[in-house]
Amino acid sequence: WPGYSPTIHYDLKEDPEFQNLAMPTKNLPYNEQYPNKPAIIYDNGKYWSYFEGRNANSIVKEEAGAAAREKMFEQLEEDAAYIRDKMGWPPTTNVRKGYRDAVFLYGSQLATDNASNTELGGWQSAINIAGTSWPMCILSYYPISCFDPATSNSDHAYQTEAVTHEYIHSIFASMPGCRNSAWFHEGANCWLQATMGYQQNYPDGNYIANDMGWLTTGSVIAPFIPIECYSGWLHDGSFGGPQAQGVNNNFRQTIGGIQYSEMFPTFLGEIIGQARKGTINMKSIYSVDLENLNAIGVEGVAPATIEDVVNKTADELATLADAIVTAAEAGIVYAVSAPETTEPAPETTEPTPETTEPPVSSETGDSFVLFAVIAAVSVLGIAVISKRREN
Repeated sequence: WPGYSPTIHYDLKEDPEFQNLAMPTKNLPYNEQYPNKPAIIYDNGKYWSYFEGRNANSIVKEEAGAAAREKMFEQLEEDAAYIRDKMGWPPTTNVRKGYRDAVFLYGSQLATDNASNTELGGWQSAINIAGTSWPMCILSYYPISCFDPATSNSDHAYQTEAVTHEYIHSIFASMPGCRNSAWFHEGANCWLQATMGYQQNYPDGNYIANDMGWLTTGSVIAPFIPIECYSGWLHDGSFGGPQAQGVNNNFRQTIGGIQYSEMFPTFLGEIIGQARKGTINMKSIYSVDLENLNAIGVEGVAPATIEDVVNKTADELATLADAIVTAAEAGIVYAVSAPETTEPAPETTEPTPETTEPPVSSETGDSFVLFAVIAAVSVLGIAVISKRREN
């Protein structure tokens, strides 16, 4: 990518709020708040704890789940440390206040839910203790059991990676920004986890980002979908709102999961820097608003800079569009025409981030940024791959 001046500079590692934070020494005081639904609390003596109710599924209950808990702690400890210490993202509210991050066992008769111990699922949620909302991961027995080295579950790798995905949501929930941008919470989450994986596997930085999640497909096959969109182009012809407004069961099978696309967050990571991308979550309080980053406290960036980036990338889109047409006419590439019903439906049960902020007016922001970035990010995957191959 070409250089731009002035550049955006906001590194979370340099923010006094996140410096010199000690390792937590306490578990959340859950039992004091909910004595009628007590938990057995396990921790690894470092950053992580696990809360198990008295009706835990026998597959993961007490000693039966010891091996799975140990591996879960190991993965979460490693991933959290990398995101925090190497990538420069802040820890959760829990850690900042001296408490360990937490996993709660769904369906085990904790105060978090009324589910049975055979129900499935997992997501990021929060538990209210002494008037404070503490972010945490709530997981059913199944993803937890997938950490057991002896598991026979064929999807264990997917399930265990999804647990880190939910932890990343806890990081985002601990930051003040993007309260009305559920779409960005998902895409940025997938980007952060994927980028961590690339950096861990290729510490010299010599890699090609050719393995974006399959739901990124929507950004390529339907580039007219607005970036600030949850569930994409709906069957009624409208677009899902940034907080999934208008979305029920009317989403399409592939592009219905466009909120998980890594395309737009990758664009931001390449342009403004991976650590600095956290400024969106810290400073853009209601929604993602690139053009107003300067106005909300990010030093050294002018709206014209972002506009210039968008325009230059949009120019590349025109070139790419011509290339696609030429290739199609030559029979090199073909339109995808398989029935959409052959695709599995994207996850839709994950709750959108909680907010107590007032709603944002639909008139907020400049439509130029919204629609120009649509075009800009459509070429991102090819642009990133080409640049890295060139280097």
